Amino acid sequence: MDAHRNELLAGAIPFGVDFVPVVGDIKSFAEAKSAIDYLAAMAGLIPVAGDAAGKAIKAAETALKKGDVAEASKLINKASDEIQAVKALDVGSYKELKDRSVVGDGLEHDHIPSFAAIRQAKENELGRKLTPAEEKKLYNNATAIEVPKDVHQAGPTYGGKNTSSQVKQDAINLCGAECRDTDALRKNMLERGYDPKLVDDAIRQLKERNSQIGVTK
Repeated sequence: MDAHRNELLAGAIPFGVDFVPVVGDIKSFAEAKSAIDYLAAMAGLIPVAGDAAGKAIKAAETALKKGDVAEASKLINKASDEIQAVKALDVGSYKELKDRSVVGDGLEHDHIPSFAAIRQAKENELGRKLTPAEEKKLYNNATAIEVPKDVHQAGPTYGGKNTSSQVKQDAINLCGAECRDTDALRKNMLERGYDPKLVDDAIRQLKERNSQIGVTK
């Protein structure tokens, strides 16, 4: 069992932890067993989601041992939902995080650097205003990090704190804006008891993504 899960895990790693297929309605014992093995491997990659998903996976294994494929299918889908749901410190495009959001989870998607600065930088580069379609595409693809609502509000660019003067300055130095915003993010997350290692890893991912999509150099 462990060797099989390790094989599944190795195959999943190139896609990243966000690659979790929709399980759907499982019809056979073999299909259920394969799904359980895959989800167990994925749950091991996700510290926060792993606990909740792990309980559902164990319950699914128990149901399967009893021959109840229908109940196992329900529990497998529950585990899949837990793994796919966005968690604090997840990093990705704004659209990707929004698509995985759960109503009432107390989390928000925080653009870093601010979208206002990214938009201004792009308009400076083009020498014109963005069209609505261009702006929407830029907004959805821009890097965001999932944070508690109060952490988002405490950030240096939230709401009225992001003045036109600050936006203009940030637009000509997006790297500097990113550093300021991630420093504030780190401080605010640590004050709320988050693991420094997990926070630093999320910040690293955020900076890498911004570099990859050309926001920072």
